[in-house]
Amino acid sequence: VSQLATTTKSPGKRRRLCGGAAEEPQPRIPPDDLDRRLYGFWDFIGNCLLGASSQDSVCSLFELGGSIDCIGDVAFTRDEITAPFLRVGDLPSVVWHCLLICWLGAGGPNQETYRWLRAEKLI
Repeated sequence: VSQLATTTKSPGKRRRLCGGAAEEPQPRIPPDDLDRRLYGFWDFIGNCLLGASSQDSVCSLFELGGSIDCIGDVAFTRDEITAPFLRVGDLPSVVWHCLLICWLGAGGPNQETYRWLRAEKLI
């Protein structure tokens, strides 16, 4: 039986399962004012979008979502919204900005509306 990769980019963030055969990330602790289940759901969604760079062992080992990741709007959201906010543990901003970009119709052509709002520091 082959072992799954046991190295992480952030040492100490994972714990071993099944005698070291697999690892599971230690869950992030939500701020006191957030529901744990809702926070856990959005944390998982964010990690799914990060793919191989995710700290979640399932999300980093398996490609989730198929070819949708190749769509420009999805790739922009993953790279420009989800990844930067997850790196600093700001899950509420991931949710807010994803809802905002969807409300803007995926940000307009080439996400220009979203980029303009961000450049003007309106979001």
